[in-house]
Amino acid sequence: MRNLATIVAVFLAMLVTGGCITDPVTGRTVIGAPVSDAEEQQMGLSYRPQIVQEYDGAYPDARLQDHMGRIVLGMAKQSVRPDLPWTFTVLNTSVPNAFAVPGGQVFVTRGLLVQMEDEAEYAVVMGHELGHVEHRHSIQQQGWGLITQGVLAGIDAKFGGDASQVGGVLAGLGMLSFSRADETEADVRGVENSYAAGYDPRQGADVFRIFLKMKQDAGDGTPTWLSSHPADEERIQNVLQMSAQKDPRLAGTGEVPGLRVTTPAWAPLIANLRREQKTYDRYDAAMKRISEAQGSDAAVRAAIPDLLQCERELPGHALFSATAGKALLTVGDTAAGRTRLERASGMNQGLVEPEILLGELALDANDWNRANTYAERGLQALPGNYASLYVRGEANWNLGRQDAARQDLQAVLEGAPKDSRQYQAAATRIGAPAAAAAADVPAKPKATKPKAAAKPKATQKIKPR
Repeated sequence: MRNLATIVAVFLAMLVTGGCITDPVTGRTVIGAPVSDAEEQQMGLSYRPQIVQEYDGAYPDARLQDHMGRIVLGMAKQSVRPDLPWTFTVLNTSVPNAFAVPGGQVFVTRGLLVQMEDEAEYAVVMGHELGHVEHRHSIQQQGWGLITQGVLAGIDAKFGGDASQVGGVLAGLGMLSFSRADETEADVRGVENSYAAGYDPRQGADVFRIFLKMKQDAGDGTPTWLSSHPADEERIQNVLQMSAQKDPRLAGTGEVPGLRVTTPAWAPLIANLRREQKTYDRYDAAMKRISEAQGSDAAVRAAIPDLLQCERELPGHALFSATAGKALLTVGDTAAGRTRLERASGMNQGLVEPEILLGELALDANDWNRANTYAERGLQALPGNYASLYVRGEANWNLGRQDAARQDLQAVLEGAPKDSRQYQAAATRIGAPAAAAAADVPAKPKATKPKAAAKPKATQKIKPR
């Protein structure tokens, strides 16, 4: 490698000029993307709709949401960034996960809640997630990403092929060690935030023991939260040491006056959640069989009785009606499928997929106004999703609103995969060059039978932390 000293100089120059921010917790100047608090908040708001859809919507239990939210938002208002517009959502998936995104959007999944034994465990975990936002860790990571890109560009311009040799080294030294530091800082905040809220932070050791067992039991199928939040004996001991440093009374194992482990409200809420989880276990098993069979009609048909049973057991959970409706469409039972999709849509739980499928059914029936209504609902649930844009564009075209239709269909061409039916049909409709690749697509496309594994994606994907 030529002139390593010069490469290091380029790297150091990028550290100086690439952008610095102040860590709100420590007050130190750190590397970070030049993003204001208002811009950070807008980032979080833009992430939220995609997160909610990818995790199957918010869990439809208002009492659980309210109780868990009071704990988290109470800690947030005592944090070092109390003025952020903090929000909290329980997500409806069995995948264990918890995360917070820039600007104060905080999430926990049903699958993680059912693993917890008391409020103090929960408070430590969620205090940890608040810590990532308090430290602006995501913004710091973006700064490292910008610097890495700039360094590689500078090296490439100066030394050509050397960039490919050092790219991995820079990424490893900058990003991986930084992320490890993030987790340690967030663990400190987990202890401090839960303690400030009146909880015994030593319970964090118990929850990490649970996670360690989950990780060992999962083997290669380690859940996302566990893979990004390593649980090991050292970390368990660190939580205990941090707790004792915070309050010397926590050096032992006995109760500490003024600190609680749980409240009477916790047990019945978690007991109800665990009862409902049994229905979700049935649902998850059915969806796993469909996935393993790659969404074959036979697998979907075989899963329908279980999906309908889930719907009967928890009739207020829109996910079951939505998935059963989609499955029924897949096997050709349009009437029954539509009934369940309409039921899911009518629950107003923010799921985008029923609105997309009902919109396509309305297109099939030449019911343009109804298609437009479902498209608007889909875009409210997931702004910018190309499937709803296509339905609205096709509806507007047939309603004589060609200018509005062209805007939507052009957005489909910019956001949809080029091999998707919506892309090809939009290209055909507005006479775009790509239409030549879809000569077999009819002028008024028909809604195809949905496969159970398919889900519309937003134009921007994120990896929550």
